[in-house]
Parts: sequence; structure tokens; C-alpha cells
Amino acid sequence: MASKGKKSDAEKRNPKTNTYINRELSWLAFNQRVLLEAADNTVPLLERLKFLMIYQSNLEEFFRVRIGILTHRAILTPDKREQFSNLLPADEIQAILRVVREQQSLMESVWRNIREEFKAHKIDVLDFKKISKVDELMSKKLFGDMKTMLFPQIIDTTQPLPFLWGEASYVVAFFGRSTEQKLAVIPLDKIPPYLSFEIDGCQKIVLTDQLVRHFLPLLLKKEIITQSAIIRVTRNADVFLSNMQARGGEETRQKMSTMLSKRKREMPVRLQINGKLSDAARLLLIKKLRIPESHVFNSEVPFNLSFRSAIGSYDHFRYEERRPARDIGLKKGEYFHYIEKHDLIMSFPFQSMLSFVDLIYEAADDPEVISIKITLYRMSVSSKIAAALAYAADKGKDVLCLLELRARFDEQNNIDYSEMLEDAGC
Repeated sequence: MASKGKKSDAEKRNPKTNTYINRELSWLAFNQRVLLEAADNTVPLLERLKFLMIYQSNLEEFFRVRIGILTHRAILTPDKREQFSNLLPADEIQAILRVVREQQSLMESVWRNIREEFKAHKIDVLDFKKISKVDELMSKKLFGDMKTMLFPQIIDTTQPLPFLWGEASYVVAFFGRSTEQKLAVIPLDKIPPYLSFEIDGCQKIVLTDQLVRHFLPLLLKKEIITQSAIIRVTRNADVFLSNMQARGGEETRQKMSTMLSKRKREMPVRLQINGKLSDAARLLLIKKLRIPESHVFNSEVPFNLSFRSAIGSYDHFRYEERRPARDIGLKKGEYFHYIEKHDLIMSFPFQSMLSFVDLIYEAADDPEVISIKITLYRMSVSSKIAAALAYAADKGKDVLCLLELRARFDEQNNIDYSEMLEDAGC
């Protein structure tokens, strides 16, 4: 019993007077609302699948960033409480993992319902546990076509695992005698995430990670496979430069490139397993990856749901397409004349970004324009704005672009564009 005026260890670890909701738990509550959209039967089917994909993508980034940061805090400052909810880093992590597990049961239920509804509309996401002979034969042919792109890495169970890249799926298979058991790790990065074929008016979606797992005996010939699963590792992305001295230019780019290389090899913060493994096999993976067992999640939901793009044009499966309205009513060559007499407000993405691109091209061609200055945060893979700025520099304009190299998970894209814009004379 704690003496009067002193708090017990339990009270210190779980204060009862928290005024604020923890920011991480609040974010998980937001992500659950995304999942609830996927569970809503009034939402069109493909939009529900899209919400499920967004939920998964959000959670992946959450583990990479927020769990990554908390993991470092739990190591470096384990006794420092979060400012508002007064939780220790280890307590925050455990609370997060508990909520994620609670949400997982809903996620799996949502996936089952979506899959069944697809099947009712003659779109069958193949389940290799109960597959027809015809589907089996077609799938076997597809596997034969991709077999040459699969390269199993076989190790003794006493050896270290091959490096598993984050956000990538692998098939793992255990085979051999119990005393001389071996492990095959099969990267799937060389094959597409899904394939599709049609039989009797029914579209068949083949998830290739499950296809490879099903036909492992054809890949690992003469081996007796005892168990297998599909796994995916989420790696810590909390490696930002906290004391970066450089303020721009080549030095900053070099440091950011080094940081990105380091991030790819950071420690795992989550292991996902699709398929049944024995306790011994599961513990072996945990030990080799050096990940806490509480961070391991078994899930029946596929890791990659991008087959959504293979579904045909069923209008009732989607929301009505919304396009940006190009309602400014101006064309290239009319902008400067207009803004001499009127204010002009552009609001994106409600209006088309092409209007703004036209404005840059008009400025590039106007002999009275001396310079163009712009701040950019995230650049698309194919940026029309970058092309317009390069054109302006080529036309002799003084183009100054402040580009954020630390836009999380778009760093490499922005680094590449910074080099391209400099080469163009910006």
C-alpha cells in the first residue's frame, strides 16, 4: 500500500487525471472513421475498397513515423512523459498496439464483406484454400509464366535472414526435417501484385503473393514444405536530420540522400503475417528480425489491394467522377491583361492547376517579366509546374524556387527535381 502523499508505480504509469486525448490515439480514431467508410454499405463498392486501401496506407505511414519516433523515445528518454496526456513512451506504444488490434477485427470483417459482394457481381478474388479445378489450371499457367522471375533465397534456420525491405511482400517457406530445417525467402518485387483472367463472364482476380505461396511445390521441387506464409515488414522512418547545419544547395541534398539510404535499413517496427505459422516458426522470425512479439500482426487481409484498377467500368461501383473546374475563363496570354484591372483568386484543387501553369508560361513569354519566385512543397512524379519553370529559365527569366527537400516520403522526388531545376538554370 502506498504511503499518504506518494503515488504508486501504477498511478505514475497510468495517471487518472489526463485532461487531453493522446495525439496518437486521436489519430487512430480518425483512421477508424476511414475504415468505417469502407464498412458502410451505402458507399459504392469500389469506393469502399479504396477506403480500405487508404486505411492500410495511413496505418503503414503511422507505424513508420509515429511508432518509429516513440520507439526512439522509449530508448533515449523512457521516463519523459508526453506533454498533454502524461503518458510514458512505452505506455503510448502499448495503448496504440491495443487499439490497432481492436481495429483489425473490423478491417478483416470489412474485407470479407467486400470480397463476397464482388463475388456476387461476378468478380472473384481467388481464395486458394477453396479453388475450383478450372481456376486451379488457369492459375497454374499464370504461375508458370512468372516462375522465372522468382528467386528463392534459401538459408539454414541458424543463419541470419536476407535483408527484408520495408513495404515489400515476401513468401517464406519452411522445409526439411525438424533437426535440419531450412527457410526459403522469396522476394516478390519482380512480379505484378495481381493478375486477371475471365471465365464464363466471371472476372478472376489472382493476388500473386497468394499464387506463389500456393504453388511453392513447383518452385521448391523435391522439398517437403511444412508451412508457409506471406510476410511484410514495416521499418522505422524516424531518421530526420535533427541538427542539420546546411541551409540549402548540394550539401543539403547529400545529407538528405544519406538519410534516405539509412531510413531504408532502419529496424522493423511491425511484422505482418498472412497465413498460418507454428509458434516455433513465428518466434524464429521474431528473433531474426529483432522485433517485439507485441508488434507482430496476423491478418487475413491482403497487403496489396491495388487490383481495384483492374475492375471494369461499373458506374454504380464508383462515385461520380469529379474534375477540377477550369472556370477562371482565361487562356494563356490573357492573365496579365486581366489582373491589371481585377483581382484573381485561384483555389486548388477545386480549379484546375493547368490555369496556374498557363500563368507561368505567360510570364515566361512576357518580355516585361524579369523574375519568377515560387515556393514548392511536394512535387508530383510528372510536374507540369517544374516544366514551366524550366521553360521560363530557358527564356532568360531569373527563376528562384524554394523547394522543401524534407517533405516526408517525397524527399527523393524533390531532390531529383531540385537537381533538374538547377540544371535548367533555375
